[in-house]
Amino acid sequence: MPRTPLLILAALLLVAAAAAWAEGDPSAAERGALLYEIHCANCHGGQGRGDGRLAEVLTVRPPDLGRLTGDDGRFPVERLRRAIDGRDDVRGHGRREMPVWGLAFQQRGRDADQEAEVTGRIDDLVAFLQTLQRPASPPTP
Repeated sequence: MPRTPLLILAALLLVAAAAAWAEGDPSAAERGALLYEIHCANCHGGQGRGDGRLAEVLTVRPPDLGRLTGDDGRFPVERLRRAIDGRDDVRGHGRREMPVWGLAFQQRGRDADQEAEVTGRIDDLVAFLQTLQRPASPPTP
């Protein structure tokens, strides 16, 4: 897809986000859905199944984000926060395949400490990802 339509789509999504905020404070999951659409859907797909438009050209296929809840029924909030933030680079873990959103969510040229805002955006994304969870498919006999 040419770059111009993607820029237009991003601008439209930002206008939609501004309109949502003007109508009242949207929930964390609603804010996270907008962030997801802008920053994540191209790789992870609209429903988080790892089937985004760019998935087929990536070296490592994006995981199915609808299957993050463990067998114990717990949603891995802290693990997701760290994965999305990405600033804690663990040398022994090898290459990082996903962008470092903890840095990308900061506004360039702004001197103020933005950590609370970055953490809020990550928490919004995690809240949205929790809405995507699907029960595991039963094993076939």
